[in-house]
Parts: sequence; C-alpha cells; structure tokens
Amino acid sequence: MRPLKLVRSILTAALTLAFCIATAQQTMADDSTEFFASLQKAADQGNAQCQFVLGTHYFTGNGLPKDEAKAAEWFTKAALQGNTAAQVLLGSAYQLGMGVSKDYVMAYAWYNIAAATGDASAAKCRDEIASRLTPEKIAEAQKVSTLMIITPPAKKTP
Repeated sequence: MRPLKLVRSILTAALTLAFCIATAQQTMADDSTEFFASLQKAADQGNAQCQFVLGTHYFTGNGLPKDEAKAAEWFTKAALQGNTAAQVLLGSAYQLGMGVSKDYVMAYAWYNIAAATGDASAAKCRDEIASRLTPEKIAEAQKVSTLMIITPPAKKTP
C-alpha cells in the first residue's frame, strides 16, 4: 500500500471508530442538543476523550457544522493530554493539510509522539514522512515532539 494511501486509510479508520463511539453516545442521550452541550462542557473542562469526540464531530460534520480547523483545535487539546488517536489524526492532518497548514515537520512530530506509545501505524507514517525531510528537519521534528511531550498543557485558571 502506498504511504499516502496508508495515511488516508488510518485516518478513515480512526474517524469511523470515533464516529461509531460518538453515535452510540448520542443515541443514549435524550436529544442531540443535550448531548452536544454535555460533550462541549466536558471537553471545555479538559476531558481528553470528549475533546477527541468533539473534534470528530467537527471533522465529519455529524451533528455540528463541518469545520476541520476547529476539529484540529480539539484534536490538539486531546493529543497534548496523551490521546494517541488524536496524535495520529494530527499527524495525518499536518501531512495532508486538513484543518491546518501542510507541515511535514509537525506531521513527523505528532506521528513520533504516537509511535512512542507503541502505535505501529504511527511509526510507519513517521518513517514515510522522514523520507521527505532533510536530516536537519528530522532533528527539528524530534525536538518539537520532545518539547510537546515534556511541556504539559497550560491549565485554565478558574
């Protein structure tokens, strides 16, 4: 399978899974307005899984207006808290320019973080991106990923 096709397949599979989870959660709620209000509240309070699910709704346009940039913002919040699926999706987003500017250094960095958790597909995608980068850009991407891992996200003050 070609690398770009692999990335698209991974992205599609992850979004399909997230969509299924979100659909099941939405079905359990009495109405979608209540569901999205609860989801938004939990995401705003820092729940990484809810941030990821909210991002998938913005990405797919399921129940919320389709907005890839807003999806990337929510994926970033979840990814910074260690959500591996969000990290992989951000790698794909930066690789393909979906909701963010195309940036192979950032794509490598997010794939590298997800690969560090043992995600084999992220490692393959990182290695494919590495073939497009100079050694200097790879070093920059590794530094960025290290900084994202060791720098905790800023906490909101009440």
